[in-house]
Amino acid sequence: MAHELDGPKRTLSFGDFSALVAAPFGRGEARAARIRIVARPKEQQELHLAAEPAYFVMLYLDAVDHCDLLATGEALPGRRYRRGSICVIDLSQGARIRLSSSLNALGFVIPFRTYEEARSAAMHPTPRLLRQRRNEGDAIVYRLGLSILPCFDTDPPDATPSLPYVIGALCAHLLDAPGSMLH
Repeated sequence: MAHELDGPKRTLSFGDFSALVAAPFGRGEARAARIRIVARPKEQQELHLAAEPAYFVMLYLDAVDHCDLLATGEALPGRRYRRGSICVIDLSQGARIRLSSSLNALGFVIPFRTYEEARSAAMHPTPRLLRQRRNEGDAIVYRLGLSILPCFDTDPPDATPSLPYVIGALCAHLLDAPGSMLH
């Protein structure tokens, strides 16, 4: 399928995958993509996320082993990310990971503008920053992700009318999640 990359490319970016776009609150456009990268023996592949004013949410549909790469290229210790777990990061500086196994995931790029629209719609009186999460189980995000998987069964992917509502629900859920903040 066009969404599964197993060719010779060693470094992949979010833009290599067909994305669906939705503006759940009016103006800020969030993107969702099915990310499948097939591991190749003796060659670790990297996923690069370009710097942009946005949050990135990765929902792991299968367990995967990967490590984060610092801007210097130094690799942090690898870890196993469980099926159904999520990572939430700030993309202001971009991000890179090195895969040690195949990746089957959904990725969401949520611009800060979209997140602020969600915060305003929820009538939060003060700005709340999204918290960083790594390898945390989240049944709500998992179910929201599963609900849009059929959109990626066609080539190119086809958004259902419910996509803006699903991304809006994702933003609202992340907004209400307790814990330490990214900034």
